[in-house]
Amino acid sequence: SFDSKIEAVALCIINTPYEITDLFLQKLLYYVNAFSICLRGIWLFDDVCEAWVNGPVYRKIYEKYKVFDQQIITDIFVPDSYLSILTKEEIQLINYVMDCLGMYNGSILRNLTHKERPWLVAREGLDDSERSRNVIPQNDIKEYFEEINRSYNLSTPEGVERYVMDNTTATIQLPV
Repeated sequence: SFDSKIEAVALCIINTPYEITDLFLQKLLYYVNAFSICLRGIWLFDDVCEAWVNGPVYRKIYEKYKVFDQQIITDIFVPDSYLSILTKEEIQLINYVMDCLGMYNGSILRNLTHKERPWLVAREGLDDSERSRNVIPQNDIKEYFEEINRSYNLSTPEGVERYVMDNTTATIQLPV
């Protein structure tokens, strides 16, 4: 069933031209919701986010798409009604985040989340490989991304790119 906001957002992400894996989908959901709260002042969805070894995870979506493991998520039947759950403004936000972050991959975004305070605080005292269901409090995400937005202006693609570049070892290969 596709009756929840987070499921509609996940389908929206999967149905972009990008190659979406389960890991990539989880990180993109996290950033879509973080950008929503810091740029629009409201959460796109209320689902609980957990601080797993590979970064923030929404368990309900993980359970639904884990069968793909590291493969690209394909052949998802999308009922016509699913998009009606999302407003035009919400779809624009998702597309904006995809335009800004879709060029990366799950590993790069995982590494980015591993440098961010909300995930780090939620995993305090745990070893890098230790499993956890610790919740990342929404307020921690909100405060952190409001702060990042003030420093980087996440409402511009250039601001998002600067944030990613300043906080990862990601390098984009330019064509020769």
